[in-house]
Amino acid sequence: MPPSPIKRQTTPTPSKPWVRTTLFALSTCCPLVIALADDTKAPPASDRIEVTGKRRTDEDVRRESTVAKVVVSHEEVMRYGDSNVGDVLKRLPGVTVGGGGRSGGEIRMRGLGSGYTQIMINGEPAPRGFALDSISPELIERIEIVRSPMAEYGAQAIAGTINIVLRQVPTKRTQQFTLTESLEDNNHPESRAAFEYTGKSDQLSYVLAGTIKNMGQLEGSSYAHTTEVDPTGKLLVDQHSTDSQYRKGYNGNITPRVNWSFGEDDTASLQLFAFRRQAVDQVYDAIDQPVGTPPYTTQTGRTLSDAGTYKFTAERDHPFADGSSIQAHLSASDFISNSDTAWRQQTASGNKALQSNADNHATAVNASGKWHKPLGEQQKLVFGFEGDWSRLQQTLLQAGYIASTPTVVTDTSADVTRLAFYGQDEWTASPSWGFYGGARWESLTTRTDAANGNVDNRSAVLSPSLQSVWRFGDKLQDQWRWSLSRSYRAPNTFSLLPRVQLSTINDAFHPDSMGNPQLKPELAWGFETALEHYMKDGGMLSANIFNRRVDNVIRTVTTLGANGRWMSQPINVDHADVYGVELEAKSKLSALVDGAPGVELRMNAARNWSFVRSIAGPYNNLNGQTPASVNIGADYEFKSPSLAVGGNIGWTPGVTSQLTPTQQAFAGGKTGIDVYAKWKIDKSTHLRLSANNLRHADYLSSAENEDELNDLNRQNTVTRTWAVWQAALEIKF
Repeated sequence: MPPSPIKRQTTPTPSKPWVRTTLFALSTCCPLVIALADDTKAPPASDRIEVTGKRRTDEDVRRESTVAKVVVSHEEVMRYGDSNVGDVLKRLPGVTVGGGGRSGGEIRMRGLGSGYTQIMINGEPAPRGFALDSISPELIERIEIVRSPMAEYGAQAIAGTINIVLRQVPTKRTQQFTLTESLEDNNHPESRAAFEYTGKSDQLSYVLAGTIKNMGQLEGSSYAHTTEVDPTGKLLVDQHSTDSQYRKGYNGNITPRVNWSFGEDDTASLQLFAFRRQAVDQVYDAIDQPVGTPPYTTQTGRTLSDAGTYKFTAERDHPFADGSSIQAHLSASDFISNSDTAWRQQTASGNKALQSNADNHATAVNASGKWHKPLGEQQKLVFGFEGDWSRLQQTLLQAGYIASTPTVVTDTSADVTRLAFYGQDEWTASPSWGFYGGARWESLTTRTDAANGNVDNRSAVLSPSLQSVWRFGDKLQDQWRWSLSRSYRAPNTFSLLPRVQLSTINDAFHPDSMGNPQLKPELAWGFETALEHYMKDGGMLSANIFNRRVDNVIRTVTTLGANGRWMSQPINVDHADVYGVELEAKSKLSALVDGAPGVELRMNAARNWSFVRSIAGPYNNLNGQTPASVNIGADYEFKSPSLAVGGNIGWTPGVTSQLTPTQQAFAGGKTGIDVYAKWKIDKSTHLRLSANNLRHADYLSSAENEDELNDLNRQNTVTRTWAVWQAALEIKF
């Protein structure tokens, strides 16, 4: 919380030693006190000096920005003691996490994931093979949620951008160690250790942060009921299946950073991000099928997996005498993943062995440069370029999946080249009005090499972006924002690869899959407008309305082939319209009710709609868009004992999606309850207790598919979830 203004009346120099000692201590925060203490003559009362200290809050950054964005500080990221980034993001405005199970699913803005939401690390696209669970919250400096595309950040952000900034070198030296023990309802404990060490010497400053975690959990448990009915209503298949997955292993990451300062704003830095995970997964499936012939009665699987992501980044900032500056950036990343799976199936005709081995290797190099030119105090021009090249290589071996078929080995590689040029102008024309204008041209070329031939896929998009803010009211506490932009969603590399990946259970809900090298990017025009009101106590109110028109929508279609096997493949269909409204509020209870305690209240809510025009309604939404979300939370700090407590309730409803005229899916709703308590034992030792997903209700989902014979296939799935209890001891040295 920002400190209160300090008013001090000057007085003659005191002679008592304890007073001098007190003034000397205060002088470390306010050097002016020393000068006043040496003045033996008291000035007139009219010369009273007022010293005001105020820390710049997340709301200050948001309020002063010309572009619409939400900034979440490291303190907010760590408030609940979450062990993964997904649990942090699900409480933020306009952000939801899809799916069920222990680890949840993809991150969504405006209810849209799968490439509609752009994930960035330190302002550049996340490296290939990157997973959000590879970053521990302790390693995050701040999170930025940018609602409209910016030329500088890139235009692959139809729903918006989430930029995760890793730990920077702090202004003061810190040494911190955190030990966390977590326990889920299934009684399997996990331990995690995190550390941070920073220092400074002359021109050099550095930070070393990292985490390591052991894994020993029931990773997933589900039950599914599958039926197939012919057009006459005859039941052809009635199947009940259970699935359990256990995981043991470890993961760890480290993010060292070194900064050199050669003068004011003249700096160089090096940063490494390294993540490694090794795990053994044990899977047990069982099928009870009263009607029809089951593919197997039991199936056991054992997967050995080893994955690592490594990224090295170098940056150089150099100012010039005319006030302009350049920023050069170079990074290289490497992702390696290997998984070796052995399956054993018990079938009516005997035992069956299946084997799968997948080797993935992704290498990338990125180079970028920016030129900043201030035009006076209130305007700044930025011109820049970005270029990156990446290669994805995959070797997939599958044996025993199709009877009387030899081992299938597929070698596929893809080279992706991206080149972008952009310019933007951010201008504060007056205290009341600010303007942002930018444009970005970006080209993307993907070349795939496979056994069935080489295929090139090229696209180029020009993306303008206009944003403005108008501040009004007695103290400019009210703001009106609007933006108009063009954005796009490029097909991911795997969806372009023309290789077939076989399924252990080939049916309408577990089909084989194949990419489509002819996919085109989705293109979108977007408009949004927002009203914001900022309060004296640091609170705020916000209402935001957005709209997107998306062309070349990509859908995954599942069909029954002539060989009797089900196959899924992405294709382009018609356009979609997306729109919604987002609300947010923050305030202290004492500002709303006289005499009430200083409880910090917060709330955010969203309602989203979308319609794919080539598919008949009423469930023709885009990509299973989450239709709504609500978060309500409160925090309070006791002075004695030094204790902070808080909680959050989050809710998302279920949604039915008509994927194609013959495919439909349902994703269930979720209600999450999270609480925490942080006790400051002393200045350097804190104990944090937290509980996540206290309600831990089962997650429901279903799917329907009508095949070429008009048989209706339906599957209902129930996935278990668990409450997570955590205790974390934080020690600062």
